[in-house]
Amino acid sequence: MMYQKGKCDDMRFIDLFCGVGGFHQGIRKVVPDAKCIFACDNDYNVAKIYTSNYDIESFYDIKNESTHELINQRVIENQSVDLLVAGFPCQSFSKAGKQLGFDDETKGTLFFEVEKIIKRHKPKYVLLENVRNLKSHDGGATWAKILSHLKVLYEVDSVIIGPNDISNIPALRDRVFIICYRKDIVNSDFSYLSSGKHKRKQTSIYRDGILDPNYFDKGESNLEPDKIKIIEMWESLRLKLMNSNVKIISPVWTKYFEENLDLTKVPEWKKKIIVRNQEFYLENRELIDNWIEENFEFFSKQNDSNKKFEWNAGDAIHSIWEGIIQFRPSGVRVKKPDFLPTFVAINQTPILGVEKRYIRPIEMARLYGFDEIDFLNQPINETYKQLGNTVSVDVVEHLIRIMLRNGGDINE
Repeated sequence: MMYQKGKCDDMRFIDLFCGVGGFHQGIRKVVPDAKCIFACDNDYNVAKIYTSNYDIESFYDIKNESTHELINQRVIENQSVDLLVAGFPCQSFSKAGKQLGFDDETKGTLFFEVEKIIKRHKPKYVLLENVRNLKSHDGGATWAKILSHLKVLYEVDSVIIGPNDISNIPALRDRVFIICYRKDIVNSDFSYLSSGKHKRKQTSIYRDGILDPNYFDKGESNLEPDKIKIIEMWESLRLKLMNSNVKIISPVWTKYFEENLDLTKVPEWKKKIIVRNQEFYLENRELIDNWIEENFEFFSKQNDSNKKFEWNAGDAIHSIWEGIIQFRPSGVRVKKPDFLPTFVAINQTPILGVEKRYIRPIEMARLYGFDEIDFLNQPINETYKQLGNTVSVDVVEHLIRIMLRNGGDINE
């Protein structure tokens, strides 16, 4: 698909909550000469990365009136704005947070700051991104309110999509995208993304028996000795069970092996897990007691999350070290090596079991479609956090192509 010369060459866009530039790179992949006339993010470390990579100052706070005035000046200087993109903060709507939504005065109301800019400058296209839970938050009331505000000026479409919906990319990152076309540029027959079905592509972190070199570099183990010991402890239990023809359950929650617990106030979903673990323990008591005794000194020093094990790999692998491993608050999780789980902006960095190491930031960036990006030798935890908050460049590119086609700005 090629963009029409003369139509998109001078495309101008605004990049709000710009992060490290996932939207920026996705747009440029469709329209290489597109001009970012304004970008903003109130995280100083993020803004440094953005400015260094894309040569545009971005350290602004969208809640400040001075920021809105600066946007007005930039739009006037550049005559108009064609596209506005925004990955407005998701914490207020995420299942991982308190789900305060619009009641979160710090982050929950930032959509309305975006709306002010949209209403004032009326870009031809708007593309917004958030967590998929936005659609169901508050019984759908939040979603309905956002759409009602946008539909005053725009034809609105939406889709929940991740990188491995569009290609064989071994990374999961489902997000909801809201796609808006100004009503004067599309007719009622434009194609709706929401009416189509996306089918997950078959993916693997391996190619020809090795880590896929399109995304991963060969690396030395950097896993802490204690974490290696925890993994080997769980692997020893798994092998003991397998050698006794016992299928491991998931999760194995050692905290609840004991009998006669008061379960009257326990939620039903948790009660089922506890009862299943008690039954599992009683059926395999001798084997499990021997395992605990063998590891007792180390086992007894572990926190509750390390004493819980989630095997989500089925029969796809034959060792924990063949899988993708995460140390999560919910337990030590092992999954088959089909795709990397969604990266989050907290410390749950996936471990590539085959090399006993954490995935590197540059590998995460490749999985999310970044061609090149310089993180300026900042602390690695800061880089992980920034990548945990980014959008998939590949998904943005995919959606921008569809939007410009529907708006008549590119041809097949």
